[in-house]
Formats: sequence, structure tokens, C-alpha cells
Amino acid sequence: MHDETTKTEEKSAENRTDLKGAVTVEEISPVSKRIKVSIAEDKVKEKYEGVLKELSKDAAVPGFRKGRVPARILEKRFGTNIKETVTGQVIQDVLEYALEEYKISPLGDPQFEPAKPELPDTGPMQFSVEVEVAPEFPLPELTNIEIKRPRLEATDERFNLAISHLRQSLGTWATVPEANQPDDRIHAEIEYTHENGTVLGREDHRDLYLKPTALGGIHFDDLAERLRGSKPGAKIELTGEVPMDSAQENLRGKKLTITIHVKHIDRLHVPELTDELARENGFDGLEDLNKSMREALEDRLKIQTNQIMRDQVAEKLLSTVAIELPPRLTERQTKVVMRRRAMQLMQRGVPAQAIDRHITDLLTVSEKEANVLLKAHFVFGRLAEQFDISVNEAEVNQEIVQIAEMNGRRPERLRDEMVKNGQLEELFQTIRDNKVLDQIITGCKIEDVDEETWKQEVEARRQQAGATGAT
Repeated sequence: MHDETTKTEEKSAENRTDLKGAVTVEEISPVSKRIKVSIAEDKVKEKYEGVLKELSKDAAVPGFRKGRVPARILEKRFGTNIKETVTGQVIQDVLEYALEEYKISPLGDPQFEPAKPELPDTGPMQFSVEVEVAPEFPLPELTNIEIKRPRLEATDERFNLAISHLRQSLGTWATVPEANQPDDRIHAEIEYTHENGTVLGREDHRDLYLKPTALGGIHFDDLAERLRGSKPGAKIELTGEVPMDSAQENLRGKKLTITIHVKHIDRLHVPELTDELARENGFDGLEDLNKSMREALEDRLKIQTNQIMRDQVAEKLLSTVAIELPPRLTERQTKVVMRRRAMQLMQRGVPAQAIDRHITDLLTVSEKEANVLLKAHFVFGRLAEQFDISVNEAEVNQEIVQIAEMNGRRPERLRDEMVKNGQLEELFQTIRDNKVLDQIITGCKIEDVDEETWKQEVEARRQQAGATGAT
């Protein structure tokens, strides 16, 4: 087995040596290279005869013994397959040689010209391959970056809110005959109809509560009053005008009829926290539960503070680094973001047909987000290499456990879900990026500010960003 592997490696090296002078690389742009190929006719013929020879050893043709089939018979019977095999081998040899010889690390699939290279009957085999590569760019100065650290305190208000959330998480749902409390959960089907009578879309399942809610992009402040007292089987019709600043440009100013079909109603019974309930959930008693909740709140605020500092560093880095992004990679990332945004709109009640009609604006927004994501990917990737930062399985599993605990989930099920949804790679990258940002923060100039001052600064930046976007 070792001898066979050695022979294969030697043959591969020989093929690469034969390609010297047959392959040239030119730079189309800082993020794109073209590999030009011209394989001499005698080399193509040699490759062809090698494949033909290998085929003759095992080919089964009626009337001939294995290894005794004439070449002309093999070519007549297997000619197309032979050419495709030779073409595939040439392409593989070329790409291996070019990527190794010219130190090219391609992003995505190569683009061939012609789209499907073929073996010529005579003359050299010629084609070109265009590949996108990671951009080269100078990194900014990473020391003395000025950021602020808000003092987020574990106030009684925050503690009481955490206790309220805990009580709700321990509550149980029971079916009730009608909706009359703010947290009653109404299971409904919803239909959206244009003022011209066209049905724009339908949601087969939507949970509603006796609270102001946006449906179809229209905010209904009186939804609680409209839903109060509703019973299973009830049909409630709402009419409203799509606001002029709606993302659905073609529906701006149009009236929609929104029909809610009530299916059934649940009410959450929220228990009082007692020593007995605390012990049932793994605490020594109510005092131990309160202590643990207070510590957990302080830990969450520390995590939140760290993330605020990371966000500041990331914003400053990305605003000072200029990068030319690979266009095809950007296009693919834009489609990923657009699908994600479309799903989010559908989850908010925007009909699929309305999303389709507004696809141009959605594409523009998605392209901007994709550019930011790709820019961050390249910048943090370079910084991770510079700092020699990596992520191991143990760190990923630890993060999954923490996420599961915060959401009341089982870690193994959450991990399986993330693998299925393709989110595990994103988690790897998020952990890596956070390690990079934490490394940079150690060299930052940090100013401590109180929470109210920080809120005012965030609001001022938000208003400034809105004003800039409007101009």
C-alpha cells in the first residue's frame, strides 16, 4: 500500500513538472486571478494514451479477452468517456499545480472559459480559469483605541424582571374559553387582503396577545381591545393603511384587510416562588434561589458590558479598513442574507407575495449587510492569524452549554439543531472574533461611564446615523 501511495505521489509531481510553461497566472484585480492554460498536443496525446492503456487492462468487450482489446475498438466504444476522463485529469493537474506553484487560495468555485473545457482533436488544449482570492489590506494601529465601558448595575428593577422571567418559565399553559388577559395566547390563522380584493398571503399559524402589534406592516394600537373577549371560531377583521415609510414600497398608502381566525386560546399560570418550588428546581430554598439569580444577573451584565466594548472596537476597526471584496463571493453572501431577512419578515407577518414584490429594496439592504459581514470575516481572520488565535471543540461545546442554559434547552439537542441549520460554523467564527476583540481590548484606552451617559451617547449616534442615511 505504501509503495502504491509513493508511486501516485511521484506521478502527481511528474505531472506538475510537465505543466511548467503551460500555465501562467495574471491578476485581474486585487481579489481575482486568471489561470491561463495551454497544454502542448504531445502532452495531451501522452495523457490520452495513458488513460487508454489503463482502460485496456480492465475493459470487458465481447469477443476479446481482457487486456487484448485493440485501441481502435476501445476508442469507438469508450471514446467519449476517455476524453472526459483525460479532460478531468488535466483540469485537476492544472489546478493543483497553479494553486501550489503560485500560492493561490481560492474562494468559492473556479469559473472556466470555455465553461466546459474539452479535449481537442488536434493542437494544444487551451482554456482559462478565473478564481477569486482573499483581499490584501493593511491593518490599522491596534493600540490606544479609545472605547467606553458603561457601568451596568444589578438594580432591584433588573432583579425583579429576572425573577418575573423565571416565574414565567416555570409556568404552565392551559386552554381557556376566551381571551381577556394581556398574556393570553391566541392561536390564529391570518389572511391579508389588498384593497382591490387580491389575497396577498396567509399565515397558517400565528400567536397573538392582547397587546399592540404590527400585522402586515401596520401597527394596531387597539389590537388588545379588538381581541379581548374573543373565543375559538371567532373571525376578527382589521383594516389599516400601510405607512408611507413601509419597506413594502408598492403597498405604501394602500389599505389592507387583515382577517384573524381564532383557533384556540391558552393562558399561562405563573406560580409564586416558594421554598418548595425552589427546592423542586434544584435550589436549597428561596434564599438560595434569590442569591443564585442575583449572581446570574451580575454575570449577564458583565457579559453585556464586554459585548458593548467589543462592538465599539469592531466598529472602529471596520470603519478604518478599506477592502475590495470579491464580487462573486459578495453576491453569494448577499443571497444568504436576503433569504434570512425574507424569513424574518415572514415571521413578522409580512406576506410572501409582498416580499417578492419588494425584492429590489430587500436586495439593496441585504447587499449592504453582506458587505459588512464579509469585511468583518476578512479583517478578523487576518487578526486571528496575527494573534495566533484558534477555536477548539471544547470552547464551542462550552458556549453551546451556556446558550442552552440561558434558554432552558438541552445542550445536545441545541448542538444537533445548530448542525442541521448550518449555525455551528457561525458559532466557531463568533467565538474566534470575540477572542480577537478581547485581545485588542487589552491595549485599548478605556473610559468608565455611568449607564445614563452611555444611553445618551448611543441615542445620539443612532440619531446621527439616521440623519446621515436620510441625506
